[in-house]
Amino acid sequence: MSGAPKQKVVKVKNATELVRAIASNTKIVVNSNEPLNITKALDALIATGEVSAIDWDAPEIDFGVYFERQYDGPELVICGMVNLSIEGSNPNDIIDLQAAPRYVNILKFYNCENLKLANLKLGHTDGGTCSSGVLTLEECRGVTMNNTDLYGCGAVGLYIKQCNNVVMNQGTIYQCNENIMIIDEGNNRSNSITFNGCAFTNCYSGIIIGKGTKEITFNDCTFCDNKGELFMIYSPITMNNCDVEHHYSDESENLMIIRNGGNWITDYRDCKEMPDIEPDDEYDSEAVRRYAWDGYLEGDIHFRLEAEQSSNDLVIGEMTYFRKNGKAGFGAKLGYKMAQMKIMGLVKKGEGAEAMAEAETA
Repeated sequence: MSGAPKQKVVKVKNATELVRAIASNTKIVVNSNEPLNITKALDALIATGEVSAIDWDAPEIDFGVYFERQYDGPELVICGMVNLSIEGSNPNDIIDLQAAPRYVNILKFYNCENLKLANLKLGHTDGGTCSSGVLTLEECRGVTMNNTDLYGCGAVGLYIKQCNNVVMNQGTIYQCNENIMIIDEGNNRSNSITFNGCAFTNCYSGIIIGKGTKEITFNDCTFCDNKGELFMIYSPITMNNCDVEHHYSDESENLMIIRNGGNWITDYRDCKEMPDIEPDDEYDSEAVRRYAWDGYLEGDIHFRLEAEQSSNDLVIGEMTYFRKNGKAGFGAKLGYKMAQMKIMGLVKKGEGAEAMAEAETA
């Protein structure tokens, strides 16, 4: 942030020193050859009275470091910090921050501004199943994560609620037992959330993005080896030069492959340009989503796909392929069900025409 006060640099070697060092206008540099157990440090600091319980019902929450008692242990909550950085000392040997309880986030930030995390790996101490997430950002502004990995068994890798200007660079979210990430649920609204060069892999399910969230962008990202529904999104997102390879389950032959990004919108209530076609009577209307994909394949080749999906079947609404001058190369309105969800080649570089021919005969 331009004009931000100079940070005090604090070097730490263990989790207790890390928690004690958390303050505004501070750069914490972590150097450790072993994982740092946040839970053990928090237990000790609670016992000495250095960290107190947060009162979410208070009229105002002062800035500070708190704990919130969850079902099986304390969760670290960092509130109101400005210009705080937590960084591993070596980008080639990132620091592992861990928590033991299954019902806590590793780190939870509330109402923080100009926050930076770098060269870190966050996760729970053991595998298995967790009922909470890994990293939560709530009502934060100006958050940058560089070379930071979030891993399961956390239920949700990254939870963003009502935040602005969040950037994740060269990070990985993997092995989470529920969702890769959730950005806004209910009436929450976030703006300008960007992922650059990130990988999302081996998670049980995908991404949830609520209504009204704006400027969600994935640049040069990879989605692979995840299960369940991958995109549960109710606001527009932009995907630039992203690769997606997705099976719905180990047993499913349904496959989604996307190359080279595009603009995605889901949920028919948000897709104003979608064809006015009703789901087949045999489908539960609540289970139907509509998709729009709009992007370029090879420079001047513009490809557009509009579709409905119910369960693992895909009903194609309209596909259009044209050049920048607006002249259509081909177009089709289709109304059949594809037994397999093969968006492979439909958006794969250089294979637009061949893919359409394959789809028309599927």
